[in-house]
Amino acid sequence: HNCINTRGSYTCDCDEGYELHPDGKSCIDINECLGERGTNYNVDCHNCINTRGSYTCDCDEGYELHPDRKSCIGHIWILFAECDVDNGGCQHRCNENDMDKWCSCDEGFQIASDDWRKCVDTDECLGKRGVNYNVDCHNCINTNGSYTCDCDEGYELHPDGKSCIGQSSVRLTYIELNINVYFYFCIYLF
Repeated sequence: HNCINTRGSYTCDCDEGYELHPDGKSCIDINECLGERGTNYNVDCHNCINTRGSYTCDCDEGYELHPDRKSCIGHIWILFAECDVDNGGCQHRCNENDMDKWCSCDEGFQIASDDWRKCVDTDECLGKRGVNYNVDCHNCINTNGSYTCDCDEGYELHPDGKSCIGQSSVRLTYIELNINVYFYFCIYLF
């Protein structure tokens, strides 16, 4: 508090949270908790507790004291705030509903086994041909978040990078033109 000299006396200038005593010479604490909720203390303070020059809160079960110590916040609010702040710590996507928050990964990635916020590459080539990678991929090569193919001789990589295309139809035509086809009919007598 600050004392202000006056002619033959003094008066006090009080700090925030205090008011001048009726004697004009000292400051007394303002009990914000005796005031109106939402006016004298935060509307989100469940149980107001007066302190010297201020107040703090005691929060109901399922809530915690806000860092400003003047209001209570619920865990659901924290979950909603987390996805809005720094993507909730998720590497790719932060998802939430009324009860939970979780991270998910872009296609070609999966949640890391040691950290639910991190995404690691899915090695499609370790999977089954025709299930995890294209059946027409001759030699699967893993890439970050995807895969590509190395094609056998006479084939080329499809523009999608995920299968091999070749001249198999041309070869088949060539074979058909240069081979005489004979049909044999067998009659079985019983």
